Amino acid sequence: MLKAFVLASALVAAGASTAWAAGSAAVSGDVTRGADLDGDGRVDRVAVRQVDGVPDTQELVAVVRGVRFTARMPLHSPFGVGALRVTDLDDDGRDEVVVTESIGANTDISTVWGLGEAGLRAVTTPDGKPLELAEGGGVSAVSRFGCEVVDGQRRLVVVRGEVVWTSDPLVYDGERVTYVVGDGVATPVSTTPVLAERNAPAYQVDPASCA
Repeated sequence: MLKAFVLASALVAAGASTAWAAGSAAVSGDVTRGADLDGDGRVDRVAVRQVDGVPDTQELVAVVRGVRFTARMPLHSPFGVGALRVTDLDDDGRDEVVVTESIGANTDISTVWGLGEAGLRAVTTPDGKPLELAEGGGVSAVSRFGCEVVDGQRRLVVVRGEVVWTSDPLVYDGERVTYVVGDGVATPVSTTPVLAERNAPAYQVDPASCA
């Protein structure tokens, strides 16, 4: 409760928003948020900015207990960096931030970054590749993610599908994948095929549930 109060107070004072939008709005300049990256109950300053002179690269900067950590990742956007979002995918009390790497006409692609022993690190899949989260899809596809609690454990859920039946109502062929996240690794534990309309329950997940 104390952690939640401290975080909320600092974010209000800084004018930061913790709301999750349906997709990331692109902004110019620096984007700053408050997040408790080390789980000590205090707000750490986290910012992302486009690297000067390198339009396809952005830099994530975090200041934790007076120590500055940085990491660079791609930026594919004609509009600037995307808004940072705060999450806790494994519900361990240490926040991660979602960084938008690609802002497209219909779909945004993001990666998730947390604080490891050696500094900022991307959440990866078991093969060591960065976990990518897609949102959007337009009319032709469904791309969403969110979180749910199973047996008292928070799990990441990713849904994706492509339209295969173009008459009304549209039908999408895809899957619902559930991950367990721990120590910076997202491990898939179940995959359920989905053949349904986009408003079917199997395709419904909310990023706000990961906050």
